[in-house]
Amino acid sequence: MSFLEIRRHSIQGFGGSLSQEGVELARKAGEQTGPFSLVLTSPIPRAQETALAMGFAIHSTEEWLGFLPDDLQWSLDYRSGFSAFYKAFQENSSFQKQAQIYKDRIQACIQSLDSSQNALIVSHGGTVEMLAIACANNTDFQSWNFAVSQMQGVRIEWNEHGFQSAVFLE
Repeated sequence: MSFLEIRRHSIQGFGGSLSQEGVELARKAGEQTGPFSLVLTSPIPRAQETALAMGFAIHSTEEWLGFLPDDLQWSLDYRSGFSAFYKAFQENSSFQKQAQIYKDRIQACIQSLDSSQNALIVSHGGTVEMLAIACANNTDFQSWNFAVSQMQGVRIEWNEHGFQSAVFLE
């Protein structure tokens, strides 16, 4: 079984780039995961720097892995956490539509991977929650009363039947 890891970027320093502490945190996380046959990041430099500091070459930067679309970005604070994003997903058709777009895009990206290959996405707070909910909406995100902090994320297993449940990565 393969897995998809979706992580928030590491700790920022001056000018939005990673701080030394952020580089070290990303290196440590990289030593504890992988390998990855596909690495996607947001085009925002701190996401790219995180993947590289983790020790993984970037295969593609994708605009859609940046911030949430404006109509969603401003309707729910990115620090609201998984349970708030999941509630919005259940109740708001705009969140449902965006989740389907994310799921379709991720599936298109990973379809060429075989059953022994894994993928990494490095993105941002709020977007990580939405990507996870889009792919593993059978997970009990309602009980996840927290948001992702730097370098935290979600691991979602997938197989020939699609995405399975998610586990939180500290």
